[in-house]
Amino acid sequence: MKEEETGQEVSTEEEGQKSNSTLPKMLMLGAMVLVFAFTILLLWGGRYELARIKPGYPAPDFTFPDLSGKQVSLSDYKGKFVLLNLWSITCPPCIEEVPYFEGLYQQMKGQSDFHLLTVVTNRGETEDKVRPFMEKHGLSFQALIDYKKVAWRRYKLTGWPETFLIGRDGKILEKYVGPREWDSPEFINKFNKLVEGP
Repeated sequence: MKEEETGQEVSTEEEGQKSNSTLPKMLMLGAMVLVFAFTILLLWGGRYELARIKPGYPAPDFTFPDLSGKQVSLSDYKGKFVLLNLWSITCPPCIEEVPYFEGLYQQMKGQSDFHLLTVVTNRGETEDKVRPFMEKHGLSFQALIDYKKVAWRRYKLTGWPETFLIGRDGKILEKYVGPREWDSPEFINKFNKLVEGP
């Protein structure tokens, strides 16, 4: 037994019963909150997955300036195979990957039906920042400037770099997440076979 400030005595056994009766309610409430949160995450994740750009989907068009200021659209290359790379000059895996794109460009630039198109898509990465980066790394392939991240949103990127192989009809054939050795014999043979046809 214990005595309250009023002088009345309260049974500790009764207090224990009260606290024990509220415990299951609190546990039940906590479980319901967890189930609700998990359901919301599943539904949101499902919608996001459905919205993502996948092989078989039309590649979203865009128009951005290149380093000379010329406006270039993806649709300019319809009828050709396009390897589209979306990257950032501050992304370590992208920096690791760019020499392989340069090697690919040098080996494939004679193929009129294949085009390497890269888009620097990050806020604040304007021409005055991208040009010195390209020069420093000895890069001569085409780079478009998307400093408002329009392509990031249209292609629903989850990070850099992401690369899309686009067919003659403008539909995505393959999607690659992360860096690759693009000038490897495997990729060069693959792209040459695509251009030459069956």
